[in-house]
This record gives sequence, C-alpha cells and structure tokens, in this order.
Amino acid sequence: MKKQGFTLMELMGVLILLSLIVLIAFPAIVNVVKRSGNEINEATKALILSGARTMVDEHKNDYPLKNGNIYCTTIQTLIDGGYVISDLQNGNNGESIDTTQNITITVENSKYKFDLTDSCTEKR
Repeated sequence: MKKQGFTLMELMGVLILLSLIVLIAFPAIVNVVKRSGNEINEATKALILSGARTMVDEHKNDYPLKNGNIYCTTIQTLIDGGYVISDLQNGNNGESIDTTQNITITVENSKYKFDLTDSCTEKR
C-alpha cells in the first residue's frame, strides 16, 4: 500500500518560499500603514473643508475676495461654530484629530481655496 503525504523536503521548500514572499512584501505593507496612519483620511478632510466653506459663506464680510489674501482658522473654531462635529476622528487610525490644526483659506481668482496646514500666516 502506498502512503500519501508530503515529504519533509517538500514542506521545507514551501516554508522557505513563503518566508521569502513575506520578507519581500512586509516592508512595503508597513510603509503603507505608516503613511495612512499619519494623514487625515480623505473623507474626514472633506468634512472639515466643507465646514470651512460653510463658515466662509455665512461670514462673507469677514473674508473679502481680494486676490492674494490668506485667512486662517482652526478646526476648533469650526467646532465652536457648529460647522463640524466635536468628536472628529481620523478614519485611518481611529484617533481623535488635533483641533488646533489650521485651515488656510486663500483667495485666488475671486474664489476661495481651502487646505489643512500645520501653520498659517494670515495676510489681508
């Protein structure tokens, strides 16, 4: 009667192959996770910038359309004004978002451009 199964050499070959695949793929996977964990995910960023747009629309006199003007606000200002929810979390890592982060509102060609930044220098 013939026995069925794998030899020790076949099992060792499969383990070595799997180990090589893991060694090649692991650093790339770790880098992707690190990058995504440090940045605010796009949906949360869009929510914050939408709140900033609403705030600017409601307070147009405070943000005159003059090319080159840069205005600053913080996420906390949006929360205090009720433009975004108070418990903002980063969808990438589930951590709460730093509400002192700045939103830069730049006037270009009679339109507002919104962006999240670490620091902001206001020009009027």
